[in-house]
Amino acid sequence: MVKTIVLVSAVAAIASFSPTHSRAPKIVPLHTVGQVTWHAKNFVSKHIRVKGYLIKKEATYLIFSDEATGNITSRDLPVTGKGIEIIKPAKKYILEGTLVYQGLNAINYNLYHLELSRAPQIIR
Repeated sequence: MVKTIVLVSAVAAIASFSPTHSRAPKIVPLHTVGQVTWHAKNFVSKHIRVKGYLIKKEATYLIFSDEATGNITSRDLPVTGKGIEIIKPAKKYILEGTLVYQGLNAINYNLYHLELSRAPQIIR
């Protein structure tokens, strides 16, 4: 009887440490600026990753696009938050943060902007 209790306890202890009980980190898909701005309502208040280029620096925010150069349109993405001061033009970046509705009067009249939650990463 004692051996059975010890064995059951040992099995329960091993099961509690098994990998099936741990949570793998959730992978956040990588989107283009256009995917986000054309379908912004699908991304509002969600944690997202976006790849793109800086095309315009303003005092408190940046404008990102799928293209490295060109005219600014309402489909470009205003960006605020952590690390915007280190972003350089003509380099492609991965940005991660939350898409916010309103709260920023961007020069391209986009009502949405990305609030960064971590520093941008250059894509090499």
